[in-house]
Amino acid sequence: MRLVLISVLLAAAATAQPAPPAWVADAVAYEIFPERFANGDPTNDPTWESLGVSDRVTKATWRTTPWTADWYVRADWERALGPSFYGDGVSFRRLGGDLQGVLDRVDYLDSLGVSLVTFTPVFDAASGHTYDATS
Repeated sequence: MRLVLISVLLAAAATAQPAPPAWVADAVAYEIFPERFANGDPTNDPTWESLGVSDRVTKATWRTTPWTADWYVRADWERALGPSFYGDGVSFRRLGGDLQGVLDRVDYLDSLGVSLVTFTPVFDAASGHTYDATS
């Protein structure tokens, strides 16, 4: 009886889903993490206040990470937090990428054949990945 019930539930779930649109079959998808993709408007760059980590990082030392920075080279403010690459600083890095940066590079995406763009969360969050959005 239990196996039959599970089969019925799975069959119902499978039939309850709408069919994807036909254009998806030929779509070339590209997922963008806007904060890391391109900085099109430096006036809206993250600030120390927006980090929400004032107990660990001081306003006097924190800076946005330059686009040309080597990922594995720690900034002075990161080294001052402690010896751990991942635990002391890397999660507080921000590059300032934004939706304007994406719009500025539509020609680039088009040159790759991209026809579908998806975004990671674009909401305010304490983390760099923004999957813990607060808004």
